[in-house]
Amino acid sequence: MRLPARISPRSLCPQTRCRAGRSRISRQRSAESRELLYGQVLLTEGLADRPATFHTGLALPAGMRAVALPLSAAQAVGGTVVPGVLVDVLAVPIAGRAPAGRPTEILAQAALLLDVRSETGAAFGPQSSKAGLATVSERIGSVVIAIDRAEEIRFADRIATSTFVLTLVPSR
Repeated sequence: MRLPARISPRSLCPQTRCRAGRSRISRQRSAESRELLYGQVLLTEGLADRPATFHTGLALPAGMRAVALPLSAAQAVGGTVVPGVLVDVLAVPIAGRAPAGRPTEILAQAALLLDVRSETGAAFGPQSSKAGLATVSERIGSVVIAIDRAEEIRFADRIATSTFVLTLVPSR
């Protein structure tokens, strides 16, 4: 698919972002355009026929499924997790809900964390106040991770019978 380049007049672009008249690129049939820096590498994987479903811009890898896991900040490395990191997911059975004798298990290793959501389901993260300070008015309610399609049923069962703990996987 060819993308038409939309050239913005130099007078509309900040000096640091507009060289040789190339500042914006947009898709046909799209109401949104994103600014690109001159010389910025544009990968075809970064283009899609539909926008990403996550405010982070992270896309779900091909063949994977997205699942939201309910948890609090204490279970999410003290609330320090951010989209894009890799995490291990531990499932701790809840007495009375999980079958007797089910041990704590590692449900996923090095899972891509796609998004962090608040208790209301909205995107979690600092928001600017009128004073220009970043504030967090919500608490972590869930995280969205990428899982293999074959793991969907197991995750659905564990959501109903377990609590979850995330551990950070070191960068490689």
